Amino acid sequence: NCSVLWEFVPPFEDYLYAISPAVRGDGRIIFGCASPYSDVKGQVYIVNPDGSQWGVFELPEGFFPTDVAVDADDTMYFGNRHCCGTFLAFDSDGTPKWTLDTGGSEFDGAPAIGPTGTVYAGTWKFNGSPEEKVYAIADNGASGQVLWEFAPPEDSGLSDAYGIMVNA
Repeated sequence: NCSVLWEFVPPFEDYLYAISPAVRGDGRIIFGCASPYSDVKGQVYIVNPDGSQWGVFELPEGFFPTDVAVDADDTMYFGNRHCCGTFLAFDSDGTPKWTLDTGGSEFDGAPAIGPTGTVYAGTWKFNGSPEEKVYAIADNGASGQVLWEFAPPEDSGLSDAYGIMVNA
């Protein structure tokens, strides 16, 4: 028997596109929202386990977030679905930690975090963007660093990296 425990509706006045949530170690829920059809900045909400808002922070203009991944220190990682191969990290309080520009395609799906803390994220080919790739990204504290990238062959049948799964 299922029942709704609570509902959180962000005060977002434009078209709302809510991104899949993630749960931090402290039980708080993180999700992003944005409007792909306007100049409204995307936002990330942090909600307490009881459904009350803990915090909110704005994303850079033009940033349309992917799903979020959260590491053991509650650092939050997002890619940009809108363009340009931009990947962001935020501290647990929503303070920007670093921005990584891969110069590539739009990120899509949920990043994944491996057992050593490496962040894995995938891009997809859209509107003339370069190509699909999977990136391994190290969080060096003040910066992100691409450790390696992999582009599947054109005839591989892989079209989008919607989500990454790490087998620990």
